[in-house]
Amino acid sequence: MNLSQYLKGRLPQIIALMLSLLFVCLLLAAFGHNISAMFFACITLLLLFTSASLFDFWRRRRFYSNLYELVRSLENDQNATLITEIMQKPDFIEAKIAYDALRIATKSMNDNITKYRHVTEEYREYLETWVHEIKTPIAAALLLLENARHNTLCDTAYQNADDAIATSIHLNKNNTSIATIKEHSAKKYNREFEKNVNVSAQDNNANDMTENELACETMALINNISHELARIEDFVEQALYYTRSAAVENDYVIRRHKLADIVRLTLRKHSRLLIASQVSVNISEIPNDYVVLGDHKWLSFILGQIINNAIKYRKQGKAVCCLTFSARVFDSIELYDYSSICLYVHDNGIGIPPEDLKRVFQKGFTGTNGRSNQYSTGMGLYLCKRLCEKMGLKIFVKSDTETETGTTVCIVFPRDELRFLLS
Repeated sequence: MNLSQYLKGRLPQIIALMLSLLFVCLLLAAFGHNISAMFFACITLLLLFTSASLFDFWRRRRFYSNLYELVRSLENDQNATLITEIMQKPDFIEAKIAYDALRIATKSMNDNITKYRHVTEEYREYLETWVHEIKTPIAAALLLLENARHNTLCDTAYQNADDAIATSIHLNKNNTSIATIKEHSAKKYNREFEKNVNVSAQDNNANDMTENELACETMALINNISHELARIEDFVEQALYYTRSAAVENDYVIRRHKLADIVRLTLRKHSRLLIASQVSVNISEIPNDYVVLGDHKWLSFILGQIINNAIKYRKQGKAVCCLTFSARVFDSIELYDYSSICLYVHDNGIGIPPEDLKRVFQKGFTGTNGRSNQYSTGMGLYLCKRLCEKMGLKIFVKSDTETETGTTVCIVFPRDELRFLLS
């Protein structure tokens, strides 16, 4: 607050002072006083009013200046709602009224914040518990499907072995034992089954489904259900990491890891999806001696999201989806102001349009490609960005749809341990 603003606010008092001085002069003239007396009375009143106004201006300016500086310092602070506890209590009536109103408002706001924070914390804890609980039936279902797959293979093998036994008994001229025939037939079938040769029994009705065809359809059904359960498990894991991303320090262990080992661990975890999607993977360009700092579980999740995106947005048709992992060391003058190891994950998919590149890390953004894919959620790269920031890493995406070179995701690991911890 400056002097001109103060005088504008005091304009009614100034007008009243002028009228009072005019009235005093007229009154003194009516009683026959000379001009000197009138001048002395006006100067005295004017000096008293000016002194009082200057003191009031100094007091108000000091209060509002301190309040303005305090508001600026708390602009991006989570304790801004505690401003009445920090600011100095005013000593003039207008500010006291505003201070009391602000104190009541901030108290109500703090109570609501505490209430909703408690509700949010309870919901986060419930969601984490639910995720952990839902993993059990998912794992049990996958185990049951694996057992069903094994039983289907065994039943088909022994059924064909029994058919071979019956044929061998009918044609046996050397009195070979049935056990030997059964063992020989089972081994023979297993070799044929491993080579994906379907042994079909001759049936009287050509339209009836054979045992092997039924087994093949059962296996296809089991594989499809296993694939969908794996997708459910990935979404459940994504939900878990989203809830934990707000408080990463609760599950955060920074250690040195070989970059190649983390990549291999992630590929092994997603091996079934990669095989089912017929993805070609190349990790030969990652030296085995590259060591990075980070949490291996969080890094594996980040790489898993990148792999899922590469499969989700691959080219349609006969083109084989290729994933190439490579790493390179950069000096401080090449990329950032510090030495770093960069992990590149490149795919030959459809790429990202230039207008979407700046927004791919925004929460819920699916972009042009996501609108044509019903499984897009816009959460994968958002979580990757958030978790990388929590670990002091950098991540960026490059893509060129015009040259159809696919998409490259780069994760930057600082080599300086002190810088990593400070970040």
